[in-house]
Amino acid sequence: MNPLMRKRIALLLCACLSLGAAGCGAENGTSGQAGGAQTAETIGGGGFPADSAAETEQAEEPAAEETEEDGSTVEIGGRTYRLSFEDEFDGDSLDTKKWFLCPEWKRQDVGGYWKDSETSVHDGELWLRARIGEDGTPVSGAVRTMGKFEQAYGYFECRMMFPSTTGFWGAFWMMCGDVGREDGTAVSGAEVDIIETGECARKGVNHAIHWDGYGAAHKSVSKVIPKVPDLYEGWHTYGFEWTKDAYIFYIDGEETWRTSEPGICEKPGYIKLTTEFGSWAAPIVPEELPDYCRVDWVRAYESAGD
Repeated sequence: MNPLMRKRIALLLCACLSLGAAGCGAENGTSGQAGGAQTAETIGGGGFPADSAAETEQAEEPAAEETEEDGSTVEIGGRTYRLSFEDEFDGDSLDTKKWFLCPEWKRQDVGGYWKDSETSVHDGELWLRARIGEDGTPVSGAVRTMGKFEQAYGYFECRMMFPSTTGFWGAFWMMCGDVGREDGTAVSGAEVDIIETGECARKGVNHAIHWDGYGAAHKSVSKVIPKVPDLYEGWHTYGFEWTKDAYIFYIDGEETWRTSEPGICEKPGYIKLTTEFGSWAAPIVPEELPDYCRVDWVRAYESAGD
């Protein structure tokens, strides 16, 4: 049975049981080399306590209209796509056939680091934790599909629950082609930020595209969507359609930005799901940590056309 169908059946059973009994429990940054050997038994197992993360379930209208009962084919804007990648996080550890933990690099401008210990799979979700370490260093979780799944063009979608705390942000993004190449166009490489919560202090979100490296030649375009507090409550779906003519962004099935300004990247990209600290996200509030960015599922689709 398709994993999507299994998960839907499980959710339906849980909902039915709850009627009769209480307690149905609930970059910006350059790319790097893939991490060392990682095994499913040692990565992301166990889980984190839900001490500050919301448990609210919210229904949303998906951007992609499913055209097959098992969800393997979708239609968007008259274009048909077939499933090419999926993770429902149904196990008890990170699926290392699909993901690497991001290297434990220093991130941004407040001395934070990505750290392996801050990623977990728990109750059918990926949890990316952000906290202040025992030595006072801000640490957070991050994963990527680099070297395991990469694709040019198509439709990419993720169901996420954002953290409510300021001082760090969650993101669903892609690194495509050679982002560091400085040739005045994004055709050879682009960082595509499908959704970020760096505007969390203002309860806003943004989409962005970066190209021409991260030095003096760096360029970017973005769409800031201010004052959307509902996106900081419960689950929401974020989508990105990459065609040869445009980048198209969606939130809960509604188109929120369309652009081709930097030129459309022609090279494959890989997916990243991350949390990180930075001054962009306002001052850190230690007493509100740890907090989490949670991911229910991630899917990618490729063109089903001839």
